[in-house]
Amino acid sequence: IHMGQDSAYNAVWGNYIGTDFTGAAALGNGNGLGIVKAAVNQVGGGAPGAGNLISGNLGVGVYLDGAGTVFNCLQGNFIGSDVTGRRALGNTDWGIYLNAASNAIGGSALGEGNLISGNNNVGVSINNPASCGNVLQGNLIGTQADGVSPMGNLWHGVQIQYGASGNIVGGTAPGAGNRIAAARTA
Repeated sequence: IHMGQDSAYNAVWGNYIGTDFTGAAALGNGNGLGIVKAAVNQVGGGAPGAGNLISGNLGVGVYLDGAGTVFNCLQGNFIGSDVTGRRALGNTDWGIYLNAASNAIGGSALGEGNLISGNNNVGVSINNPASCGNVLQGNLIGTQADGVSPMGNLWHGVQIQYGASGNIVGGTAPGAGNRIAAARTA
Protein backbone atom coordinates (compact mmCIF):
# COMPACT_ATOMS: atom_id res chain seq x y z
CA ILE A 1 0.00 0.00 0.00
CA HIS A 2 1.38 3.40 -0.93
CA MET A 3 -0.09 6.72 0.20
CA GLY A 4 1.60 9.33 -1.94
CA GLN A 5 1.92 13.07 -2.23
CA ASP A 6 -0.94 15.13 -0.84
CA SER A 7 -3.05 12.12 0.18
CA ALA A 8 -4.65 12.74 3.56
CA TYR A 9 -7.30 11.46 5.97
CA ASN A 10 -7.08 7.85 4.81
CA ALA A 11 -7.55 4.86 7.11
CA VAL A 12 -5.91 1.44 6.63
CA TRP A 13 -7.51 -1.07 9.01
CA GLY A 14 -7.55 -4.83 9.45
CA ASN A 15 -5.37 -5.86 6.50
CA TYR A 16 -2.77 -8.58 6.00
CA ILE A 17 0.08 -6.91 4.07
CA GLY A 18 2.83 -9.28 2.94
CA THR A 19 1.31 -12.54 4.19
CA ASP A 20 -1.13 -15.18 2.99
CA PHE A 21 -4.75 -15.07 4.16
CA THR A 22 -3.94 -17.09 7.29
CA GLY A 23 -1.30 -14.60 8.44
CA ALA A 24 1.15 -17.47 8.94
CA ALA A 25 3.23 -17.47 5.73
CA ALA A 26 5.12 -14.73 3.85
CA LEU A 27 4.01 -13.64 0.39
CA GLY A 28 6.04 -10.42 0.60
CA ASN A 29 5.70 -7.25 -1.38
CA GLY A 30 8.74 -5.06 -2.06
CA ASN A 31 7.78 -2.84 0.89
CA GLY A 32 4.69 -3.28 3.01
CA LEU A 33 3.18 0.17 3.48
CA GLY A 34 4.55 3.60 2.58
CA ILE A 35 3.41 7.09 3.48
CA VAL A 36 5.30 9.65 1.38
CA LYS A 37 4.58 13.40 1.49
CA ALA A 38 1.16 12.57 2.93
CA ALA A 39 -0.45 13.76 6.15
CA VAL A 40 -3.05 12.80 8.75
CA ASN A 41 -3.44 9.14 7.79
CA GLN A 42 -4.37 6.37 10.23
CA VAL A 43 -2.76 2.93 9.93
CA GLY A 44 -4.44 0.54 12.36
CA GLY A 45 -6.00 1.64 15.60
CA GLY A 46 -6.68 0.69 19.18
CA ALA A 47 -10.07 -0.93 18.56
CA PRO A 48 -10.24 -4.73 18.17
CA GLY A 49 -9.61 -5.72 14.53
CA ALA A 50 -8.33 -2.30 13.48
CA GLY A 51 -4.65 -3.26 13.50
CA ASN A 52 -2.89 -4.54 10.39
CA LEU A 53 -0.49 -7.45 9.99
CA ILE A 54 2.52 -6.04 8.08
CA SER A 55 5.04 -8.85 7.79
CA GLY A 56 7.04 -10.98 5.39
CA ASN A 57 7.81 -8.12 3.00
CA LEU A 58 11.08 -8.05 1.05
CA GLY A 59 11.92 -4.48 2.11
CA VAL A 60 10.64 -2.20 4.88
CA GLY A 61 7.47 -3.05 6.80
CA VAL A 62 6.29 0.60 7.08
CA TYR A 63 8.09 3.72 5.92
CA LEU A 64 7.19 7.37 6.45
CA ASP A 65 9.29 9.63 4.26
CA GLY A 66 9.51 13.16 2.97
CA ALA A 67 8.56 16.74 3.73
CA GLY A 68 4.88 17.02 4.58
CA THR A 69 4.69 13.49 6.01
CA VAL A 70 3.21 14.70 9.29
CA PHE A 71 0.49 13.79 11.81
CA ASN A 72 0.20 10.19 10.64
CA CYS A 73 -0.60 7.56 13.25
CA LEU A 74 0.37 3.86 13.39
CA GLN A 75 -1.44 1.95 16.13
CA GLY A 76 -2.27 -1.64 17.04
CA ASN A 77 -0.31 -3.21 14.17
CA PHE A 78 1.81 -6.38 14.16
CA ILE A 79 4.95 -5.55 12.18
CA GLY A 80 7.33 -8.48 11.66
CA SER A 81 5.39 -11.29 13.34
CA ASP A 82 2.76 -13.77 12.25
CA VAL A 83 -0.90 -13.16 13.07
CA THR A 84 -0.57 -14.78 16.52
CA GLY A 85 2.26 -12.46 17.57
CA ARG A 86 4.20 -15.52 18.74
CA ARG A 87 6.36 -16.33 15.70
CA ALA A 88 8.71 -14.14 13.66
CA LEU A 89 7.67 -13.45 10.07
CA GLY A 90 10.06 -10.56 9.66
CA ASN A 91 10.27 -7.91 7.02
CA THR A 92 13.65 -8.17 5.30
CA ASP A 93 14.63 -4.62 6.23
CA TRP A 94 13.44 -2.23 8.99
CA GLY A 95 10.17 -2.78 10.77
CA ILE A 96 9.44 0.98 10.64
CA TYR A 97 11.61 3.61 8.93
CA LEU A 98 10.95 7.27 9.72
CA ASN A 99 12.35 10.19 7.74
CA ALA A 100 9.47 12.47 8.66
CA ALA A 101 8.24 14.76 11.43
CA SER A 102 5.44 14.82 14.01
CA ASN A 103 4.06 11.31 13.58
CA ALA A 104 2.78 8.92 16.26
CA ILE A 105 3.93 5.31 16.50
CA GLY A 106 1.71 3.63 19.09
CA GLY A 107 0.01 5.36 21.98
CA SER A 108 -0.58 5.05 25.69
CA ALA A 109 -4.18 3.77 25.62
CA LEU A 110 -5.02 0.06 25.64
CA GLY A 111 -4.54 -1.50 22.19
CA GLU A 112 -2.72 1.47 20.65
CA GLY A 113 0.79 0.06 20.89
CA ASN A 114 2.30 -1.83 17.96
CA LEU A 115 4.14 -5.14 18.07
CA ILE A 116 7.41 -4.47 16.19
CA SER A 117 9.39 -7.69 16.40
CA GLY A 118 11.15 -10.32 14.32
CA ASN A 119 12.35 -7.95 11.60
CA ASN A 120 15.66 -8.60 9.85
CA ASN A 121 17.12 -5.16 10.55
CA VAL A 122 16.24 -2.43 13.09
CA GLY A 123 12.80 -2.43 14.74
CA VAL A 124 12.24 1.35 14.45
CA SER A 125 14.74 3.63 12.70
CA ILE A 126 14.37 7.41 13.04
CA ASN A 127 16.74 9.12 10.62
CA ASN A 128 17.96 12.51 9.41
CA PRO A 129 17.44 16.11 10.57
CA ALA A 130 13.91 16.22 9.13
CA SER A 131 12.89 13.56 11.68
CA CYS A 132 11.76 15.60 14.66
CA GLY A 133 8.76 15.63 16.94
CA ASN A 134 7.84 11.98 16.42
CA VAL A 135 6.38 10.11 19.39
CA LEU A 136 6.99 6.39 20.00
CA GLN A 137 4.87 5.13 22.93
CA GLY A 138 3.27 1.98 24.28
CA ASN A 139 4.92 -0.41 21.80
CA LEU A 140 6.33 -3.91 22.22
CA ILE A 141 9.65 -4.01 20.36
CA GLY A 142 11.58 -7.28 20.29
CA THR A 143 9.06 -9.34 22.25
CA GLN A 144 6.16 -11.59 21.38
CA ALA A 145 2.63 -10.26 21.83
CA ASP A 146 2.69 -11.34 25.48
CA GLY A 147 5.29 -8.60 26.09
CA VAL A 148 7.63 -11.05 27.84
CA SER A 149 8.78 -13.84 25.51
CA PRO A 150 11.65 -12.82 23.20
CA MET A 151 11.25 -12.27 19.45
CA GLY A 152 14.04 -9.83 18.70
CA ASN A 153 14.69 -7.68 15.69
CA LEU A 154 18.09 -8.44 14.16
CA TRP A 155 19.68 -5.11 15.10
CA HIS A 156 18.62 -2.30 17.42
CA GLY A 157 15.11 -2.15 18.82
CA VAL A 158 15.06 1.64 18.27
CA GLN A 159 17.71 3.62 16.40
CA ILE A 160 17.88 7.43 16.26
CA GLN A 161 20.64 8.80 14.02
CA TYR A 162 21.92 11.21 11.36
CA GLY A 163 20.76 14.40 13.08
CA ALA A 164 17.24 13.33 14.12
CA SER A 165 16.23 15.36 17.18
CA GLY A 166 13.33 16.24 19.44
CA ASN A 167 11.71 12.82 19.21
CA ILE A 168 10.04 11.20 22.23
CA VAL A 169 10.52 7.51 23.04
CA GLY A 170 8.31 6.43 25.95
CA GLY A 171 7.05 8.76 28.65
CA THR A 172 5.95 8.95 32.27
CA ALA A 173 2.18 8.68 31.73
CA PRO A 174 0.60 5.27 32.35
CA GLY A 175 1.04 3.09 29.25
CA ALA A 176 3.46 5.47 27.51
CA GLY A 177 6.59 3.39 28.05
CA ASN A 178 7.73 0.97 25.36
CA ARG A 179 9.03 -2.50 26.11
CA ILE A 180 12.29 -2.82 24.09
CA ALA A 181 14.11 -6.14 24.36
CA ALA A 182 15.78 -9.18 22.87
CA ALA A 183 17.89 -8.06 19.91
CA ARG A 184 19.12 -11.07 17.95
CA THR A 185 22.82 -11.48 17.22
CA ALA A 186 22.49 -13.45 13.95
